[in-house]
Amino acid sequence: MDTPPDWRGPPRAPGTADPLRGHHHEHHHPHRRTLGHQDRHHRAPRRRRRRLSRRRGQLAGLGDRQRQGDRGHRRPGLVADGHPARPRQAPHLWKRRIRHPRSRLRRGPGILAGPGPRRGQRLRLRVHDDLLPAAGLHRCLLRPAGRSRRHRARHPQAPHGNRRVSLSHARLAEAADQLTEQLARLGTPRRAAWDRDYLRSDLVHLGVAIPDLRRAVNATRRRLPPPTRADALALADLLWTSSVYEHRQAAVHLLTHDAALLTPADLVTVEAMVRAAHTWALVDTLAIHAAGAIMLQNGEAAGVALDRWAVDTDFWLRRSALLALIPGIRAAEPDLKRLGSYADAMVDETEFFIRKAIGWVLRETSRRDSRFVTAWVEPRIDRISGVTLREAVRRLGDADRTRLLDAYRRAHGN
Repeated sequence: MDTPPDWRGPPRAPGTADPLRGHHHEHHHPHRRTLGHQDRHHRAPRRRRRRLSRRRGQLAGLGDRQRQGDRGHRRPGLVADGHPARPRQAPHLWKRRIRHPRSRLRRGPGILAGPGPRRGQRLRLRVHDDLLPAAGLHRCLLRPAGRSRRHRARHPQAPHGNRRVSLSHARLAEAADQLTEQLARLGTPRRAAWDRDYLRSDLVHLGVAIPDLRRAVNATRRRLPPPTRADALALADLLWTSSVYEHRQAAVHLLTHDAALLTPADLVTVEAMVRAAHTWALVDTLAIHAAGAIMLQNGEAAGVALDRWAVDTDFWLRRSALLALIPGIRAAEPDLKRLGSYADAMVDETEFFIRKAIGWVLRETSRRDSRFVTAWVEPRIDRISGVTLREAVRRLGDADRTRLLDAYRRAHGN
């Protein structure tokens, strides 16, 4: 009985090489299953492609895998603009794989290197330059995949780069108008009523959630070149003069983002905004991230203004004088002399926001210097309020916290 035809084609002479397997076969293995003619077109091409990819090596297979790493995917890979030719046998080309949040490729022979991978991407290093022409990749661009098309569409890169360009008043007014129109579309009446009742505010509320407001502000910033100090102040002023709460909040976010540009002379502007805010939701951000940033950068030159705020009749300014010390505390550069002086002058006040601010600053200080907090609280245990004490002892050790709370109860007859 004749055997079925071999799917591999006509028999070869002994000693000839199998073009698909790369070695010699002199005899057919009887235990191997043979397929008929109807299976030839389904089996042979697939095995041929897989075998050829193995024989060419990893560099030769880059063209077959170029779609896996194109810029539309979030996966790392290689973006190639050509098809590889049939190369000679290549050794293992990739020396190692690393994960690094902000790596950068270096330019080398035969390679055009772009920015390194984003966080979590995989970077492949060290391609042998002498093997690139053999694989047809000498005109290809090797780079990490980068961000997706959807991300680039939502977050376009500004054409101006990092140059600070002074803008005209008309351009700033146009940016402010676009931002206010966007905020009007994001608000809801239900959220507006809730914000107005919670903040006890007399301003007009649109009802925009904080994450949505920040995204709108960041989109406005990306459409403009990096601002100069004058432009940052002017744009904030255009939004702050509105009677809408969200417009003022956007002005605060824009100003505090560029707080590194501010000088001690700009504390006059911050002071005017604090006086007109009338709510902790605006005052606290201005005090910590605007006045506090100026205080951290300039020290004594800004401390003169804070000393004046600490004795002002407006309790929002007195609260701001305390909160402006927080950035220095977090940066391990606390101004303990001013902290003790301000808190000692306000410890007898009955205003809730002053009492809360004293406890807040003491709590931040206790993270690094708990002995200063206990030394300041113990002699004033009969004068300190419960709100201040609860905040001050929150980060202390169990023994110090228990001792101070027991002393407070005895002093106040609780």
